[in-house]
Amino acid sequence: MLMKSIPFKNKTLEKPIIQGGMGIGVSRCNLAGAVAREGGMGVISTAQVGYDAPDFARHPEEANLHELPLQIKKAKEISGGKGMVAVNIMAVTQLYETYVKTVCEAGVDAIISGAGLPTNLPEYAAEYDVALAPIVSSKKSASVILKYWDKKYKRTADFLVIEGPKAGGHLGFSREQLEDIEALDYDKEIREILACKKTYEEKYQVSIPVFLAGGIFTKEDAAHALELGAPPHGGIALGLDRLIMLLAGKDSIRDVIAFPKTSSASDPMTGAPNEVTSRQLKEVNLRTL
Repeated sequence: MLMKSIPFKNKTLEKPIIQGGMGIGVSRCNLAGAVAREGGMGVISTAQVGYDAPDFARHPEEANLHELPLQIKKAKEISGGKGMVAVNIMAVTQLYETYVKTVCEAGVDAIISGAGLPTNLPEYAAEYDVALAPIVSSKKSASVILKYWDKKYKRTADFLVIEGPKAGGHLGFSREQLEDIEALDYDKEIREILACKKTYEEKYQVSIPVFLAGGIFTKEDAAHALELGAPPHGGIALGLDRLIMLLAGKDSIRDVIAFPKTSSASDPMTGAPNEVTSRQLKEVNLRTL
């Protein structure tokens, strides 16, 4: 299985592998730095990144924002200047703009953002040389965010991360779809996303690498992912929560995640799912019927 390097702005990703950004306490400097040192993209999750700070219980946001630059600095020291160090910031995060500017000022190489459409990410990171990537799960979501960035910011994504139905996280799939994943024919959806991004590659005369995340457990899984988005067009993203689940002999990732969703699929940390405001709908040119 041949894995080709991918150029990013003034960086080169020697190995087209992204380590998943998993909070809380999993994806921090040691893991991200080690992955970057091997030539991949190490990712720090901003979700409660300062959870072990002495004042976290009383001032969680302050602790998180204080810890983030320290984590990025340590990860870069561990990497020895190799690979890339990125952060994963959920678009629904409170103080999203502050988090984006904090990691940019700390010198992060890339920002990956999902759990909602990161419509304002280019605005918040405009003054910094950082690669930006939205997380998408369908052609529709890819089309919406790429069209929005093109229209409002006159730019496109530096790369895309596709989270399929086998990825852990905030996904755009119903319970019924997840109960019969094979019936989704998700390979077709991936190909449609790849076709969608070509419009913006041609317009901006750039390559938009695509990284596939979810369901990559074996060499064969990785090979299949690379066939769908073969370099230099993309790579793979590994979620260590599911790997740990398999190594621990557990049946659910809920058994190995510090703060999993509740049995009703709600997320106490972000308050999701929740009502969409009229302002959020306006940002992406959508309306309810």
